Amino acid sequence: MPSYARLGDSYYDTQMSDDGAMIPVVSVGSYGATMARWFGLTDAEAKGVFPYLYAEGAVSATNVGFMKGVA
Repeated sequence: MPSYARLGDSYYDTQMSDDGAMIPVVSVGSYGATMARWFGLTDAEAKGVFPYLYAEGAVSATNVGFMKGVA
């Protein structure tokens, strides 16, 4: 969850735009790709099903880490 703390005229957290909208750091497709991998798809197949994958930071775009045991 981003912080609503302000630093001058803008928000302290880079996940917040200047008008107060939250900017996602993981795409919905990346969550879908993680579930698809749990169902047995490979990374390449998951990327074919969910072409718009994006994840910022230390997480993989095809495994955002919310399902344990997904290799």
